[in-house]
Amino acid sequence: MHARKFICALMLLSLLLCLAACGKQPSTTEGSNTDSTVQPSAPQTSRSSSEEHSSETEESTEDPLSDYPFEPTVTGIYLTREGKIQSAEVSSFDDPHYDKKTLLDFIADVVGEYNAAKGIEAVSIVSLEVADKKATLVLSYDEISHFMEFQGSDFNVSLIKVVTTEEAARDYTLTNLMKPDGTKVSAFNALKDEQQKVLIIKGDTSVTVNGDITALSKSFTVTGPNSARVSTETECFIFFK
Repeated sequence: MHARKFICALMLLSLLLCLAACGKQPSTTEGSNTDSTVQPSAPQTSRSSSEEHSSETEESTEDPLSDYPFEPTVTGIYLTREGKIQSAEVSSFDDPHYDKKTLLDFIADVVGEYNAAKGIEAVSIVSLEVADKKATLVLSYDEISHFMEFQGSDFNVSLIKVVTTEEAARDYTLTNLMKPDGTKVSAFNALKDEQQKVLIIKGDTSVTVNGDITALSKSFTVTGPNSARVSTETECFIFFK
Protein backbone atom coordinates (compact mmCIF):
# COMPACT_ATOMS: atom_id res chain seq x y z
CA MET A 1 0.00 0.00 0.00
CA HIS A 2 1.31 3.47 -0.84
CA ALA A 3 2.46 5.53 2.12
CA ARG A 4 0.06 8.41 1.51
CA LYS A 5 -2.99 6.15 1.41
CA PHE A 6 -1.67 4.20 4.36
CA ILE A 7 -1.37 7.27 6.57
CA CYS A 8 -4.41 9.20 5.38
CA ALA A 9 -7.03 6.50 4.91
CA LEU A 10 -5.95 3.60 7.09
CA MET A 11 -4.54 5.60 9.97
CA LEU A 12 -7.26 8.18 10.30
CA LEU A 13 -10.30 6.14 9.41
CA SER A 14 -9.49 2.54 10.39
CA LEU A 15 -7.03 2.70 13.27
CA LEU A 16 -9.62 2.32 15.99
CA LEU A 17 -11.20 -0.65 14.25
CA CYS A 18 -7.79 -2.32 14.08
CA LEU A 19 -7.19 -1.70 17.77
CA ALA A 20 -10.59 -3.11 18.62
CA ALA A 21 -9.92 -6.20 16.54
CA CYS A 22 -6.70 -6.74 18.50
CA GLY A 23 -8.61 -6.56 21.76
CA LYS A 24 -7.28 -3.12 22.74
CA GLN A 25 -9.58 -0.53 24.21
CA PRO A 26 -9.29 3.14 23.32
CA SER A 27 -7.79 5.23 26.08
CA THR A 28 -10.16 7.40 28.08
CA THR A 29 -7.50 8.91 30.31
CA GLU A 30 -6.95 12.61 30.62
CA GLY A 31 -5.46 14.12 27.50
CA SER A 32 -7.17 11.80 25.04
CA ASN A 33 -9.92 14.15 23.95
CA THR A 34 -10.54 15.12 20.36
CA ASP A 35 -9.53 18.78 20.48
CA SER A 36 -5.77 18.48 20.63
CA THR A 37 -2.54 19.09 18.79
CA VAL A 38 0.33 16.66 19.06
CA GLN A 39 3.85 17.67 18.15
CA PRO A 40 7.12 15.80 18.56
CA SER A 41 8.70 16.83 21.84
CA ALA A 42 12.04 18.63 21.92
CA PRO A 43 14.54 18.75 24.79
CA GLN A 44 14.40 21.87 26.93
CA THR A 45 17.65 23.64 27.79
CA SER A 46 18.34 26.84 29.68
CA ARG A 47 20.13 29.66 27.86
CA SER A 48 21.40 33.08 28.75
CA SER A 49 19.53 36.14 27.50
CA SER A 50 22.31 36.88 25.02
CA GLU A 51 22.12 33.35 23.64
CA GLU A 52 18.34 33.63 23.34
CA HIS A 53 18.65 36.91 21.46
CA SER A 54 21.24 35.41 19.12
CA SER A 55 19.07 32.37 18.54
CA GLU A 56 16.01 34.48 17.76
CA THR A 57 18.03 36.47 15.23
CA GLU A 58 19.28 33.30 13.58
CA GLU A 59 15.80 31.78 13.47
CA SER A 60 14.33 34.87 11.84
CA THR A 61 16.82 34.56 8.97
CA GLU A 62 17.25 30.79 8.72
CA ASP A 63 13.77 29.39 9.17
CA PRO A 64 12.12 29.51 5.73
CA LEU A 65 8.72 28.63 7.18
CA SER A 66 8.38 31.31 9.86
CA ASP A 67 7.39 34.34 7.78
CA TYR A 68 4.44 32.64 6.08
CA PRO A 69 3.28 29.88 8.45
CA PHE A 70 1.49 26.87 7.02
CA GLU A 71 -1.97 26.66 8.60
CA PRO A 72 -3.81 24.17 6.36
CA THR A 73 -7.57 23.69 6.31
CA VAL A 74 -7.53 21.36 3.28
CA THR A 75 -5.17 18.69 1.99
CA GLY A 76 -2.30 20.28 0.09
CA ILE A 77 1.38 21.18 -0.10
CA TYR A 78 3.55 24.05 1.10
CA LEU A 79 6.61 25.25 -0.84
CA THR A 80 9.24 27.76 0.20
CA ARG A 81 11.54 30.01 -1.80
CA GLU A 82 14.37 27.63 -0.86
CA GLY A 83 12.54 24.61 -2.27
CA LYS A 84 11.60 23.15 1.13
CA ILE A 85 8.31 21.32 1.18
CA GLN A 86 5.64 20.27 3.68
CA SER A 87 2.41 18.37 3.14
CA ALA A 88 -0.93 18.44 4.91
CA GLU A 89 -3.43 15.60 5.00
CA VAL A 90 -6.84 16.75 6.24
CA SER A 91 -9.41 14.00 6.77
CA SER A 92 -12.70 13.49 8.55
CA PHE A 93 -12.15 11.96 11.98
CA ASP A 94 -15.15 11.58 14.24
CA ASP A 95 -14.40 9.32 17.20
CA PRO A 96 -14.48 10.71 20.75
CA HIS A 97 -12.42 7.84 22.17
CA TYR A 98 -9.26 7.89 20.08
CA ASP A 99 -5.90 7.75 21.84
CA LYS A 100 -3.62 10.50 20.55
CA LYS A 101 -0.37 8.85 21.62
CA THR A 102 -1.26 5.62 19.83
CA LEU A 103 -2.22 7.58 16.74
CA LEU A 104 1.04 9.54 16.72
CA ASP A 105 3.08 6.39 17.35
CA PHE A 106 1.35 4.77 14.39
CA ILE A 107 2.34 7.64 12.10
CA ALA A 108 5.88 7.64 13.47
CA ASP A 109 6.23 3.94 12.60
CA VAL A 110 5.30 4.62 8.96
CA VAL A 111 7.65 7.60 8.73
CA GLY A 112 10.41 5.72 10.53
CA GLU A 113 10.17 2.78 8.14
CA TYR A 114 10.65 5.09 5.16
CA ASN A 115 13.57 6.92 6.78
CA ALA A 116 15.27 3.66 7.72
CA ALA A 117 15.07 2.50 4.12
CA LYS A 118 16.69 5.77 2.97
CA GLY A 119 19.29 5.92 5.74
CA ILE A 120 18.46 9.57 6.48
CA GLU A 121 15.69 11.59 8.09
CA ALA A 122 13.99 12.29 4.79
CA VAL A 123 10.53 12.74 6.35
CA SER A 124 9.60 14.18 9.74
CA ILE A 125 6.38 14.78 11.63
CA VAL A 126 5.57 18.46 12.15
CA SER A 127 2.22 18.17 13.89
CA LEU A 128 -0.96 16.17 14.30
CA GLU A 129 -4.13 18.02 15.22
CA VAL A 130 -7.55 16.52 15.82
CA ALA A 131 -10.35 19.05 16.23
CA ASP A 132 -13.82 19.81 14.88
CA LYS A 133 -14.21 16.24 13.57
CA LYS A 134 -11.09 16.60 11.40
CA ALA A 135 -7.57 15.23 11.66
CA THR A 136 -4.75 17.30 10.19
CA LEU A 137 -1.34 15.72 9.74
CA VAL A 138 1.59 17.91 8.62
CA LEU A 139 4.81 16.29 7.47
CA SER A 140 8.08 17.87 6.37
CA TYR A 141 10.51 16.54 3.75
CA ASP A 142 14.18 17.29 3.24
CA GLU A 143 13.78 17.22 -0.55
CA ILE A 144 10.96 17.41 -3.06
CA SER A 145 12.07 14.05 -4.46
CA HIS A 146 11.42 12.36 -1.10
CA PHE A 147 8.01 13.99 -0.90
CA MET A 148 7.08 12.61 -4.33
CA GLU A 149 8.35 9.12 -3.52
CA PHE A 150 6.66 9.03 -0.11
CA GLN A 151 3.29 9.77 -1.72
CA GLY A 152 3.44 6.73 -3.98
CA SER A 153 3.41 6.22 -7.74
CA ASP A 154 -0.29 7.01 -8.13
CA PHE A 155 -0.03 10.40 -6.44
CA ASN A 156 -2.05 13.04 -8.30
CA VAL A 157 0.89 15.45 -8.72
CA SER A 158 3.60 14.48 -11.23
CA LEU A 159 5.86 17.54 -11.14
CA ILE A 160 6.97 20.01 -8.46
CA LYS A 161 9.95 22.31 -8.90
CA VAL A 162 11.08 25.71 -7.61
CA VAL A 163 13.35 27.70 -9.95
CA THR A 164 14.68 31.23 -10.42
CA THR A 165 13.09 33.64 -12.86
CA GLU A 166 16.14 33.23 -15.10
CA GLU A 167 15.66 29.46 -15.20
CA ALA A 168 11.94 29.83 -15.82
CA ALA A 169 12.50 32.20 -18.75
CA ARG A 170 15.20 29.98 -20.23
CA ASP A 171 13.65 26.54 -19.83
CA TYR A 172 9.88 27.01 -20.01
CA THR A 173 7.21 28.53 -22.24
CA LEU A 174 5.43 31.06 -20.04
CA THR A 175 2.00 31.78 -21.49
CA ASN A 176 -1.55 32.33 -20.22
CA LEU A 177 -0.42 34.17 -17.10
CA MET A 178 -2.51 36.38 -14.85
CA LYS A 179 -2.17 38.51 -11.77
CA PRO A 180 -3.84 37.28 -8.56
CA ASP A 181 -6.81 39.55 -9.32
CA GLY A 182 -7.38 37.75 -12.61
CA THR A 183 -6.07 40.42 -14.99
CA LYS A 184 -3.78 39.29 -17.80
CA VAL A 185 -0.03 39.76 -17.43
CA SER A 186 2.73 39.11 -19.95
CA ALA A 187 5.67 36.83 -19.26
CA PHE A 188 7.96 39.85 -19.64
CA ASN A 189 6.22 41.72 -16.83
CA ALA A 190 5.85 38.63 -14.68
CA LEU A 191 9.61 38.06 -14.85
CA LYS A 192 10.65 41.65 -14.11
CA ASP A 193 11.39 41.10 -10.42
CA GLU A 194 14.45 38.85 -10.41
CA GLN A 195 14.12 38.28 -6.65
CA GLN A 196 11.03 36.16 -7.24
CA LYS A 197 10.96 32.40 -7.34
CA VAL A 198 8.81 30.37 -9.70
CA LEU A 199 6.97 27.23 -8.67
CA ILE A 200 6.34 24.78 -11.49
CA ILE A 201 3.68 22.18 -10.81
CA LYS A 202 1.60 19.67 -12.72
CA GLY A 203 -1.30 17.83 -11.13
CA ASP A 204 -4.27 18.25 -8.83
CA THR A 205 -3.63 19.90 -5.45
CA SER A 206 -3.88 22.97 -3.25
CA VAL A 207 -0.65 24.94 -3.05
CA THR A 208 0.63 27.39 -0.44
CA VAL A 209 3.91 29.28 -0.86
CA ASN A 210 5.91 31.27 1.69
CA GLY A 211 5.61 34.54 -0.18
CA ASP A 212 3.07 36.76 -1.88
CA ILE A 213 1.89 35.50 -5.26
CA THR A 214 2.62 38.09 -7.96
CA ALA A 215 1.52 36.13 -11.04
CA LEU A 216 0.35 32.64 -11.92
CA SER A 217 -1.04 30.49 -14.70
CA LYS A 218 -4.70 30.92 -15.53
CA SER A 219 -5.26 27.25 -14.66
CA PHE A 220 -5.05 28.19 -10.98
CA THR A 221 -7.90 29.31 -8.77
CA VAL A 222 -6.56 31.84 -6.28
CA THR A 223 -7.60 31.03 -2.70
CA GLY A 224 -5.49 33.56 -0.79
CA PRO A 225 -2.55 36.00 -1.09
CA ASN A 226 -0.13 33.05 -1.01
CA SER A 227 -2.32 30.07 -1.94
CA ALA A 228 -4.07 28.63 -4.97
CA ARG A 229 -5.75 25.50 -6.26
CA VAL A 230 -4.85 23.75 -9.52
CA SER A 231 -6.02 20.69 -11.43
CA THR A 232 -4.28 20.21 -14.75
CA GLU A 233 -2.10 17.79 -16.67
CA THR A 234 0.08 20.57 -18.07
CA GLU A 235 2.84 22.58 -16.41
CA CYS A 236 1.58 25.57 -14.44
CA PHE A 237 3.48 28.39 -12.78
CA ILE A 238 3.30 30.49 -9.63
CA PHE A 239 5.54 33.54 -9.29
CA PHE A 240 6.06 34.53 -5.66
CA LYS A 241 8.31 36.64 -3.45
